[in-house]
Amino acid sequence: MSPAPPLGAGASESRIQGVVITVRTTVVRRTVLSASAVTLALLATACGGGDEKGGSDGDKAAKAKGEPTASAPAAKALTAAELEKLVISAADLPDHEVAEPGKDEVSDPGTVSVEQAECEPIAQALSSVPLGKPVASVQRLVTLESEAAKKGMPDLAGLSEEEAEEAMLDSLDITKTMTSLRSYDADGAKETLAALRDAGKKCAGASPCRPTVRSSRSPR
Repeated sequence: MSPAPPLGAGASESRIQGVVITVRTTVVRRTVLSASAVTLALLATACGGGDEKGGSDGDKAAKAKGEPTASAPAAKALTAAELEKLVISAADLPDHEVAEPGKDEVSDPGTVSVEQAECEPIAQALSSVPLGKPVASVQRLVTLESEAAKKGMPDLAGLSEEEAEEAMLDSLDITKTMTSLRSYDADGAKETLAALRDAGKKCAGASPCRPTVRSSRSPR
């Protein structure tokens, strides 16, 4: 599979027929701080059409408007079953644990809030909640534990305060990555990408883009 073009590159929005969006949000539990990253992989099918001489006048007019032609039917959004065959698995990452996330590990769209409304699409992407109206969606939680974390909490007896703190942090050296794979129909893809581009322009470098996620879990 060839590398996907970045937002704003490659085929124009009017020519996109189908899009699969992958969102990966990574949380590193090494210190009190957490880090988040998002990658959008866009797999777009552009309009083809016509013979080597340019096709019929109808095809030319359709291509000029970015509409599907008779020789290039609109691509259908992938189903959940088809996405299951494409989503990352343990076979791809043998040193990691790959599993479907539990209900308490997935953020609900209603629990994500931002100070600036125009930043909401980015906040949703950072929180791994659905963007727009996907036709189908699958998610995987990828976990990587360091050797120290696998051993659990160490015996702190005889350690200095600094050594004990470092040992405890090492025991929490766990990286969790939420991978979301979603498919959209033509209109849904264009609207979702447009919303992300618009939010990116308005919110670049703005701290209000950092989402606040309200937990829906009951206290234990």
